[in-house]
Amino acid sequence: MFLVGSVVLIFLAIALVAILTKATPTEKSSDVRARATSKQALTVQSTVALVDEAKGTIQVENLQFTDKSRVGKAQNLGSWIVTAPIGFNFASVSPGMNVVIGVDSQTFQVTTHTLTALTMVLAK
Repeated sequence: MFLVGSVVLIFLAIALVAILTKATPTEKSSDVRARATSKQALTVQSTVALVDEAKGTIQVENLQFTDKSRVGKAQNLGSWIVTAPIGFNFASVSPGMNVVIGVDSQTFQVTTHTLTALTMVLAK
């Protein structure tokens, strides 16, 4: 009887661990989802003024939030320094081109007019 009770307790413990493992998300995976949704919230459009491939930055002028990132009328936020996304092809942009930038909202610094781009594509 003691042997059967021990085996049953072992199976219950295994089942409980399996249930708890599936029921609670890991800290890392939930953190990644939270960061991914917050980073995609902002998009801006602007005109390229200067490309500095050596520094990995692009200076833009007439920065404005896109229609999906603002309520109300568009406002010119001036000139900004944009750190290009990883692997960005600097030959794809030149001064005078209009671009749409997906912004890492945590790097959107109003006081220094700097931001880091997650994406950068030509405006339509």
